[in-house]
Amino acid sequence: MAATSQKKKTAVKSGSRAKKSAPAHVAAPSAPRKPRPGLWGALLIFLGAFCVVGYFPVDAVLVAPVCGFFKGLLGYGYFLFPAALMAAGVLLLLRRGGSAAAQVVCILLLPVVLGALIHVLANPALEEERLFLSLYETGAALRSGGVIAGLLG
Repeated sequence: MAATSQKKKTAVKSGSRAKKSAPAHVAAPSAPRKPRPGLWGALLIFLGAFCVVGYFPVDAVLVAPVCGFFKGLLGYGYFLFPAALMAAGVLLLLRRGGSAAAQVVCILLLPVVLGALIHVLANPALEEERLFLSLYETGAALRSGGVIAGLLG
């Protein structure tokens, strides 16, 4: 008799076991959100353009206090500060892949270093009793290195 019997073949591959899926009501743990460099880049460019207005004698409600604050901190370094902000913003906007944190920090330290160098060369007369206040006032008037650059100098 020519009986053809067909057998069902069930092959079990090693390592291909069915995985249990998580229940629908259990959500997968979400990864922490990374800050978007494009958003920070646009913000730095805007702040740099905002600080350029501080070069000119403007008594605007928001411009004068913000630029006066940065002038008090950086003193002579304020002349390079808006350009450094814009350069850091452009770097963040154009950077693809990888971290640009080290480059941004180095770019933003340039005004501090410039302010410290000019503060040392200019050697302004300061009151030692009220050093921080004296550095802030002369830095805001662009006659010293300001608080940060003056202390570094």
